[in-house]
Amino acid sequence: MTAGRRASARSVGLDGIRRSSVEGAEGDAFRIDAIRHEVAARFSSKSAGSAAIGLVAESPDCVTGGLHCDQLVRSICDDRCVDDDATRWNRRYSDRASADDLVKPTPPDALVRACLVDAAPTSGLALDVACGSGAQTLWLAQRGLDVIAVDVSTVAVDLVDENASELGLSNRVDARVWDLDAGLPDDAVDLELIVCQRFRDQRIYPLLVDGLGPSGMAIVTVRSAVGLGHTPGPFDAPKAELLTAFTRDDLELLDHCESAGSASVIVRRR
Repeated sequence: MTAGRRASARSVGLDGIRRSSVEGAEGDAFRIDAIRHEVAARFSSKSAGSAAIGLVAESPDCVTGGLHCDQLVRSICDDRCVDDDATRWNRRYSDRASADDLVKPTPPDALVRACLVDAAPTSGLALDVACGSGAQTLWLAQRGLDVIAVDVSTVAVDLVDENASELGLSNRVDARVWDLDAGLPDDAVDLELIVCQRFRDQRIYPLLVDGLGPSGMAIVTVRSAVGLGHTPGPFDAPKAELLTAFTRDDLELLDHCESAGSASVIVRRR
């Protein structure tokens, strides 16, 4: 297949895929390439698998030559769609980087609201989950903690490193590109403090508790359906999600709040 023909496959769309008369292995490659592009263009990573299945089901003659639907779906998800989150957040943090010269160290919102800033530890190891550009990471480091900061965005992690360097905190900040679908880093254990601000994944709630050392504190804030003012979306936690997840015999509840589209919980390991 020529480069020109391959390029045209990326713009034919679903109707073009159906109309393609290219035969044999060359035609298969043409149609598969077009399906890949269509899925990547039209669907997020969360729905990529079902999207690919739908496209193939709509036009089963698109794929021949023995390539089964599940193989195509796996290929699409592995090669193109799994990086959607990173791409989206890289774009967002690139925009922020051009607008902001230096990220200001900022305590977690929940600590400020609950007037518990002074209760946060001042030494030991901390974890900042989905750290973004690092406002909380930098605050933790300034407070005296060594911080593992993780985010799926390479741009965000670079920003954390740059700002830590500007503030003379590089020796306390270990910023890493990390996909939280894989859980938490293996060395994030015996933590004095965990901050998870505006990242919601119910699968990691028990992992956060497991990562705490004795008397370790966790501060979790998510978007909430409570007091939202409009129809909740898939990223908005239902009422009492955090309270239910963090009400455990091995945790002391220090604070819980749900209002104005935000929910937070502060707990300490017993």
